[in-house]
Amino acid sequence: SMIMLLRSQGIPARFVSGYAQGDFDDESSSYRVRANNAHTWVEVYFPNYGWIQFEPTASIPTVTRPENSGGGDAFDQAESDEKDLEGLLEDDVPPELDQDRLDELLGEDELPLESETQPFSNISAWQIIGAVSAILLAGLTLYAAAEMNKRVESDVTQSYGRLGSWGRWLGILFRPTQTPHERANLLSTAVPDGTAPIRNLTQQFVLTQFSPRKQTEADFDPRQEWKTLRPLLIKQAIITRLQNIRDRFSKRQTTN
Repeated sequence: SMIMLLRSQGIPARFVSGYAQGDFDDESSSYRVRANNAHTWVEVYFPNYGWIQFEPTASIPTVTRPENSGGGDAFDQAESDEKDLEGLLEDDVPPELDQDRLDELLGEDELPLESETQPFSNISAWQIIGAVSAILLAGLTLYAAAEMNKRVESDVTQSYGRLGSWGRWLGILFRPTQTPHERANLLSTAVPDGTAPIRNLTQQFVLTQFSPRKQTEADFDPRQEWKTLRPLLIKQAIITRLQNIRDRFSKRQTTN
C-alpha cells in the first residue's frame, strides 16, 4: 500500500528483497547474515540522492554499526543517504524528479502514466482544428444573429411584425379584425412590465401607415424600445411554456 500511495503521487518507489543487517561480529568487524535474516523493504528515489531505504517493519531495528566497521558497504551508504534525506526534508523543498535518471532506474512501466503527465498528448491536430472551427462558427452565428436583430428592430414595420410573432409565442391569438392598438393591449396584458415599449412601437407603426406624413417621430429609436422589451418577452415566454407543460402533466395525471 505504501508503494501504491507513493506512485499515485508521482514518486518513484519499489520493493527490494534482500537481507537485514544480521549480527555484528567484533572479532572480524563484519556482519554475520543468516538465512533467517531474509527481508523485504521499500526504497524511494530522490534526485541527487538516489534510492533511499524506508523500513516499514517495526520489528527490524534501525541500521547501526560501530565507527570502525570500515564503511563503504551498502548499509553504510544507506545510513549516509538517510542523513542527507533528513536535511532535505527539513528544508521542506519538494524534489524535482530527474526524468532521464528515472527512465534508467525504473523503466517506462514504473513511471507515471503518460496520460497523467501529458493530458493533451492524445489530441490530434485535426481535433484542435475542429474545435477552433466550431468556436469560430458559433461566434459568426452569434454575430449574424445580432446584425439581423439590429436590422429588423431598426425598422418600425418589421418591429411591429416581430411583436405579432412574440404574441404567438405567448399564446395570444390575434384576429384580423383587431386594430394595432387592440393587439398592443392584449400583448401588454400578457407582459405588463413591457406596456410602455409595446405601445410606443405600435404607435410609431400606426404613424408610418396611416398618418399624412407616413413616418415616425423624429427622435424615435425602436432599438432602445427593444433593449427594454426583449428580456421581458423572453422571460414571459419561458414562464408561459413551463405553465403549459405543467398543465399538460396535470391533465395526464387526472386522466390516469
